[in-house]
Amino acid sequence: MKRKYFSILLAAMTIAASANVYAAPSIGQIIPEAPKVVEGNLSNKQELIVKDVDTGAYKDKKVAEVVTKVNDDNTKVTMNEVLKDLKVDTTETIKTNTEKKVNPSLYEPLTPFVDLVIKEDDKITYETDGAIKTTLTIEAAKDVKKKDVLLMQIDPTTGKVAFVAIEKLDKATGEVTATFDSLGPVMLIEKVPVVTKKVSPEKYADKKVADAAEKLKDQKAGFTLTDFIDDLTDTENKEVTLDNGQTINLDDYVSASSLIDMAIKMSDDYSYDMSGSLDAQVNCDIDSVDWKSLVTANDADFDVDTAEGDLSLLTEIEPFTIPDSIVVQADASTGELNYLAEPELSFAYPEKEEEEAEEADDTDDTDETADAEDDLMSWIVKDEAGSSEQPNLVIKGEFKGMGPLAIFTKDAK
Repeated sequence: MKRKYFSILLAAMTIAASANVYAAPSIGQIIPEAPKVVEGNLSNKQELIVKDVDTGAYKDKKVAEVVTKVNDDNTKVTMNEVLKDLKVDTTETIKTNTEKKVNPSLYEPLTPFVDLVIKEDDKITYETDGAIKTTLTIEAAKDVKKKDVLLMQIDPTTGKVAFVAIEKLDKATGEVTATFDSLGPVMLIEKVPVVTKKVSPEKYADKKVADAAEKLKDQKAGFTLTDFIDDLTDTENKEVTLDNGQTINLDDYVSASSLIDMAIKMSDDYSYDMSGSLDAQVNCDIDSVDWKSLVTANDADFDVDTAEGDLSLLTEIEPFTIPDSIVVQADASTGELNYLAEPELSFAYPEKEEEEAEEADDTDDTDETADAEDDLMSWIVKDEAGSSEQPNLVIKGEFKGMGPLAIFTKDAK
């Protein structure tokens, strides 16, 4: 948590000569300039300011507890824990103040909470007469992507949580423009990185998923869907009905990849604790994939022998889907099985994918209307084992969990 925030403030930490402690960051280090009101019903005597959190002034004591916990650098807390404490129902669709879908369980703080309040003479109030549109200069917002950040704000009276969209961002200065419907503690949050990697059964909370992954972790493509999930279904019925209404028989499917982990990257560790879903372009190291079976299933005339000597030819294949293909994932935290039917497949070099994303970001930053509705829900999931010298298989679709997965095709037998 607070990865960039700490790196920015590292130089500002003051080591006390008489004690082994450092000074807490000041408001000036987090938000160096006073907020500027763009629109809002403030009287001539009122001004919008940011200040250190005053949890004793919060009427909702649970808000005070959460803000204290998040701001305590000695306490490690995940966004899922924060959301649960604040009674945010992550099973429901969550939207920003601009009605864009967002999955806050896949974000982490870039700053501590600070109080956004109205000051009138010597009086501080957390109440506002209508929405206030303002610009804030936030040090941690420098060099970030607008589609990757949000402001999380909590009403200290009602406990209502708001996810405030960044309407405009100057990456050079860190100046953001946003509209607040209420005042109170606010912090900048950023998407967490999501990666694919070798499976780590020892890190799974669900024992059955761990056992299934342990059994298959060293196997290459070619195991059956029954091999993967038979012990996870608690039934002898080999038929499964997918979200699209399609019914499949587990014995009819064989994997076109080895088992791959999808996980949240947390510094030097990984987390599988996620609620909701994300739209992802999941990169899979081509060495873990039976790419020949996939491309020939799409185009029987494709010259796999030539491509084997020059893998760059795979990137010339247009995105495709394979009838009856399916990605199956076991949630490492809950044990729930998730199915993604006929996902879009393609081959791409990681650097090329990132370059295209950067170009899109540059366009978005110069045109506020250019943001796609689902930008806040989109991730490029990098494969930690991938090589820049060969393309990855990219699986595009909506994923509903973290944990081991594989792509399966219908057995031709």
